[in-house]
Amino acid sequence: MIFLELLYLLVQVFHKDGSMIGSVFKIMFLVCLFGINPGIGQIIGVSILANLLITGVPIGGGTISEMLILTMMGFPLQALPILTVIATLIDAPATLLNAAGDPNVSMLVARAVDGKDWMDKKIK
Repeated sequence: MIFLELLYLLVQVFHKDGSMIGSVFKIMFLVCLFGINPGIGQIIGVSILANLLITGVPIGGGTISEMLILTMMGFPLQALPILTVIATLIDAPATLLNAAGDPNVSMLVARAVDGKDWMDKKIK
């Protein structure tokens, strides 16, 4: 029980579906643009790091994470304006995805922590 409650606190910071999909989309756009062939592990790893970086920086974290994507994937820094335009275009759908996913994950965690009848329990 305590483990699941602690896990929920840790995963809550990391749970950003839209940001993760946005990072993968940016990387794949640049992969197609520059014609390189990275591994799937590298793409997912860089996306996770960029996603964690967005969480830690209150304002301007997106630009910093885009710079991280460029440097870790070996793209030229001249591609930063391209990523900025892509980030602007996918920001609203990513926010929608994040907002729609949070209640679903909260219900799954509540069921895991409080059991099958978690909705029938009275609030103390």
